[in-house]
Amino acid sequence: MKKDKSVLIIGGDKRQKLLLKLLSEDGYNATHINENTENFCDVISSNDIVFLPLPASKDRVHIYSDTDNFRLKIADAVKSIKNTSVVFGGGIPKEVRDYFEDESIEYHDCLISELFELQNAYFTAQGALKLLLDNTEDYLLGKTVLITGFGRIATALSEMLKNLNMKVTVAARNELQLKTAKLSGFQTINLKELRNLSGFDFIFNTVPYRIFDEKTVSLADRKCVYFELASAPFGVDRELTQKYDIRYVQGGALPGKYLPLSSAKLLKEYMEQFI
Repeated sequence: MKKDKSVLIIGGDKRQKLLLKLLSEDGYNATHINENTENFCDVISSNDIVFLPLPASKDRVHIYSDTDNFRLKIADAVKSIKNTSVVFGGGIPKEVRDYFEDESIEYHDCLISELFELQNAYFTAQGALKLLLDNTEDYLLGKTVLITGFGRIATALSEMLKNLNMKVTVAARNELQLKTAKLSGFQTINLKELRNLSGFDFIFNTVPYRIFDEKTVSLADRKCVYFELASAPFGVDRELTQKYDIRYVQGGALPGKYLPLSSAKLLKEYMEQFI
C-alpha cells in the first residue's frame, strides 16, 4: 500500500528534507518541492498526500521555506490540491482550513494534536537547552532562570534546567499552572505581579504576547540573556533589550534546527496514523 501512495512535501526546513528520506526509504513515492517551479500546480494536483511545513506559513501569505528563492503563495498551492488528497501540516491558517472543509479535502494539523505537541515540546525544550549552552561561557550550577508561562514547552524546559541544578522561577497567570509549578518544586510568581527582572541570569519566554514593558526591562540585570521561544508578537520588543544592553536570542523553530531527524520521524508517525 505504501508504494501506491504518492507524497508531496512542500517547503519547510531540515525536517522536511529528512522526512523525504525516511518516506522514500520506507517505500513511499515521495518528492519534495523547495524551489520555484513553473508547473507546481500540476505537481501538487498529482499527489495523494500533500505535506505542508511547520508552520505552514509564517506570514499567512507564503508557504514557509528556509530557501530564499522559494516563494509560493499558500492560497495558490491549496487550490491545486485535489479533493481526494489528504493534507498534513502544522499551524494551518484558519482560512486555509475553511477552504479544505468547503472543498471536502481531508486535512490533519499536527499542532492541534495533544500527543504530537507533547513530544514536540520536549524537542523544543532540548533545543532551548542547546541555545543556552551556546550563549554562556559560565558554569550553569546555581544560575537563576525565569520561565514565563507553564505550558508544555515551559514544563519540559523547567524540568531539564532543574536537573542541571539551576534555580528556576516560573511566572504565569493561570492559577492551575502556578500551583502545578509550585508542587513540582519551582519558585512561582504571578505574571501580573512581575515588575522586576533583576536577579535572573537567564529568561525564557514561552508566552506569545507582550508581557514585558520598558520599565520592567530596564530593571533586568545587564548580564541577563533573554531567550524568545514564543511566536509573534513575542514577549518583548527586541529594541528594548538592545536599548538596555540585554542579549536577545531568538529561538524559533528549534526542533527543525537541532533535532530535525527526531522531528521528521515524529511527522512520519503522525501521518501514518491516518493513512
